[in-house]
Amino acid sequence: SGRTAFFYSDTMLKYYFGPEHPFQPIRYRRIFDTLTEIGAFGPNLVHLDPPMGTRESLRLVHTDEYINRIEEVVKEGLVT
Repeated sequence: SGRTAFFYSDTMLKYYFGPEHPFQPIRYRRIFDTLTEIGAFGPNLVHLDPPMGTRESLRLVHTDEYINRIEEVVKEGLVT
């Protein structure tokens, strides 16, 4: 269809995986703000609020071992 989706929600800014991880909340926010400011969103680039993930949807791209480990890390407070 020639359309690209950019998934963004302020909720995603809560995720912080440490200073060395490529996903940095402020960086993600700046990308969204810049796309908005330059008027990039339109028929070919659409902004969508991401749906809440489920274990079933995560299993489409991740192993149970990986999902379980992430749950453990979150419970330990190592990431927010």
